[in-house]
Parts: sequence; C-alpha cells; structure tokens
Amino acid sequence: DISSGHIDKAIARCDKTNNPITRPLRKGLEIFKTNKSRTADTLREAMLDEIPGLESYIGWLSIIAGVAPLLGLYGTVVGVIQAFMELSAGGAITDPSSFTNLADGIYKALITTAAGLFVGIPALVMYEYFRMKVSDLVRDMDRVAVSMLNVLGIGIEGE
Repeated sequence: DISSGHIDKAIARCDKTNNPITRPLRKGLEIFKTNKSRTADTLREAMLDEIPGLESYIGWLSIIAGVAPLLGLYGTVVGVIQAFMELSAGGAITDPSSFTNLADGIYKALITTAAGLFVGIPALVMYEYFRMKVSDLVRDMDRVAVSMLNVLGIGIEGE
C-alpha cells in the first residue's frame, strides 16, 4: 500500500493489526502525510514508547528467579542450624536417636532449597525466553521501520 502511495490504506491496515510493530508505523505514516521531515523521528519515538510495555512484566520473573533460590538457601541454613542446636542440646552423641533427629532436621532444611530451585529455575527460563522474544520484537520493529522509511524515500536521519 505504501509503495503505491496509498498512505491512508496503510494506516487502516495498521489499525486492523494493532500491535507493537504497527502502532509506531501508524504514527510514522500519520506524520508523513503532514510533515515528511519529522517521519523518522516520530517513528523512532513511537518505537521507544512501545518498548517499556513489552518489558513491563518480565522484570518480575528476573526478581523471582534470583530471590527464590536465595530464600530456599536461607531456609536451609536456618534449618541446619536448628538441627545442630537440637543435637547439641540432646546430650550424648552416641545416642542413635540424636543422628535420626539430625538427619530429620537436615532433610526438612533441604526441602526449602529444593522449593527455591523448583520456583527459581522455571522463572529464570521464562525470563530469558520472554527477554529474547522482546529483543526479537524490537529487532523486527526496527527492521520494518527502516523498510518503511526506505519505501517512503526517507533516510533514517529523516532526510
């Protein structure tokens, strides 16, 4: 549509497929109709406005991925300390029940590490997956924007 000079058709098409790639294109096309020299800057600005929305929730995945294993480790350390405190308060080390209590305490403490890893690993995988998706989308936005500017006969610098 753009190459044949049908700017309004291209704008209507952007409206139909309203997404992070077409919204900046629409703004660029709108400004092209009235102020050709501002097209590249408007397009770049609109693309920069889209990026925070794309990244808005993935930061939480990063935080969860980092904190969950640490909380699990903290629970393990506290549990092991408690297990050894019970062992030291129990008296004779030669008593088999002392070792049973110690093993039980360490077992319970390690559950927190497993739980932290159980939450942290998938969160990290999902964070990296979505981070790559956002990077791919931003790269696509840039590629499509440059293509549109080329078709319109405008350089990246707006000339």
